[in-house]
Amino acid sequence: MVMSVVSLGGLISYETLHVLGTSDLPQGVAHWWPLLIYGPWIVACLTILRSALHGRSTKGSSWTIMIFFSLINATLCAVNALGDAVTATVAGLPPIAALACLHQLVDQLTHKVTRIPDSR
Repeated sequence: MVMSVVSLGGLISYETLHVLGTSDLPQGVAHWWPLLIYGPWIVACLTILRSALHGRSTKGSSWTIMIFFSLINATLCAVNALGDAVTATVAGLPPIAALACLHQLVDQLTHKVTRIPDSR
């Protein structure tokens, strides 16, 4: 469930970033430029999940990359949104929601891996 929300946040944001890129970039490049944001985001996400599944602590750099690219994504989506502050907030919310869902998933995985069994 959580991973589907993370993926949905990426899908929603991708179209907004694509539209933003089509105004300034050639058509062939516009389809690929959101990967500059999602490439590092996905790699950091997978690194964090891998560490959580193996019961290891995650490196601060992975979380820093996740937060940095989520903020860039949210900012670009909010700036591209036409209208008032509410519209900008709604446009910028999916990347932040995806980041929050990833954090919750890592907490759940870490808790499950480090849980001490009952000694009955």
